[in-house]
Amino acid sequence: MKIRRYIWLFFLLAIWMGCEEPVDLDIIPDQEKLVVISNFSDIDTLEVVVTKTISVLSQETATYLSDAIVEVFEGEKLVDRLNFVSSDNAQIPSYYRSNFLVPERGITYTIKVEAPGFDPVMAFNFIPEKAIGIDTNTVSFEMKQVDQDVFRTLATFDISVTIQDPPEPNNF
Repeated sequence: MKIRRYIWLFFLLAIWMGCEEPVDLDIIPDQEKLVVISNFSDIDTLEVVVTKTISVLSQETATYLSDAIVEVFEGEKLVDRLNFVSSDNAQIPSYYRSNFLVPERGITYTIKVEAPGFDPVMAFNFIPEKAIGIDTNTVSFEMKQVDQDVFRTLATFDISVTIQDPPEPNNF
């Protein structure tokens, strides 16, 4: 009989402690801002993705802006105004692309982005000079999966690179 009483007491305590009142968070949404994403490479023409910020509590996906003005400067000199490339594929975002500008090593570029309803933003980037004395010991390349449909082939690759980097000089 005592055990039954303790079980009921434990059960009631568990229910009582399990009841929680939802907390109303008064999170004021910040002003939407431009987000500029670009990976500089001296292998191909410059590509820039322009989107807007999303609340951490939001379930929406990224909104890629098609009406932005994306300009690239070398110092004070305007080098290029990038063109919008639309993408209907959910895997590939819409982006802005240069017709001719391939970034060069050691030159600092400024990307200036303006879009209606947003404050303009600027980003500075450069590709460092090639490091001397770094050797690639091992490179392995393995294709894991290929999915095909009528229009495209998708593949997943594993790439492994082993690098021998002498401690001096600092290459970072």
